[in-house]
Amino acid sequence: MDVKKVFGKTIFFIFIVAFVALFSVAFGYKNALIGVMIIVAALMLLGRDMTSKAGSSFFWLLIINLSIGIGSFISSSNIWLGLIINFSLIFVLTYVLASDMKSSVEFPFLLGYILVLSMPVTAEELPLKLLALTAGTIFIVGLNLLVHKKTPTKITGHSGIVALLDMVCDSIDRISAGETVDPEIFNKGSRSIRSGIFDRLQKSFYSTPESRSVMNMAVSIEQLGKSVCREKMDGKTLSEIKDVLTAIRSCTAQELSVDETHERIGIHRTSERCAV
Repeated sequence: MDVKKVFGKTIFFIFIVAFVALFSVAFGYKNALIGVMIIVAALMLLGRDMTSKAGSSFFWLLIINLSIGIGSFISSSNIWLGLIINFSLIFVLTYVLASDMKSSVEFPFLLGYILVLSMPVTAEELPLKLLALTAGTIFIVGLNLLVHKKTPTKITGHSGIVALLDMVCDSIDRISAGETVDPEIFNKGSRSIRSGIFDRLQKSFYSTPESRSVMNMAVSIEQLGKSVCREKMDGKTLSEIKDVLTAIRSCTAQELSVDETHERIGIHRTSERCAV
C-alpha cells in the first residue's frame, strides 16, 4: 500500500468535508448541498486555466449558478413550470457544457441542480441561496487563479508566436555562449498554442484560416528551435537565423500581414548586406 497516496487522499477528503461544513455554517444547512456542488465544480475545473480569461469565466459561471438557484426555486413552487424549467435548464446546461466529450464539466452543475431541488427554500430564504451561489462562484474562480498563478499563461495567436520566437532566439544566445539546450523545451510552448486553438474550436466547432496559419507557424518554429538545439551550427549561421527571427518577431508583434512581413524581412536582409 502506498502510504503517501493514502495520506494525500485522506487530506483531500478532509479538505472537502471541512469546506462543506464551513459553507453550511456560513450560509445555513439548507445551502450545504450547494457547498457540495461548488467544491466538486471547483476541483473539476482546475484542469482548465482561467487566468487568461478570469472575468468572462466568472461572469458565465455566475450566470449558470444563479440560473440553477432561481430555476430550482421556481420549479419547487410550481409543478407545471417546474416541468418546463427542469427540461430547459438541463438541456441548456448539457448543450453548453458538454461540447467537449473528453471532460465532464457539466456533471457538477447537473448534480448541483438535482441536489438543490431536493432542498427547496422559501421566498425569504432565496436571497441567501443566491448569495451562497455567488460566493461559490468567487471560490471556484479564485481557487483556479491561485492554482494556476505560477503556471505560464496560455499563449495563443500572435502572442504565442512571439513567445516561441523569443524561445528560439534565447536558445541561440545560450548555444552561442557554449551552453547545451534541451530541444524538448519547445514542446511546451507549441502545446500551449495548440491547446488554445482547441479551446476556441470547442466553442465554434470549426477552424478558421487564421487558426490554421497560427498552428502551422507554431509547428514550423518548434521544429526550427529543435533543429537549432540538435544540429551543430556555426556562429554565423546562428546569427543569421536570429536576425531573420528577430525581424519576423517584430512583424508578428505588430500583427502585420504575410506580404508586409516578407517585405520587411527583405528590407532587413538587403540593409544587412549593404552594411557588410
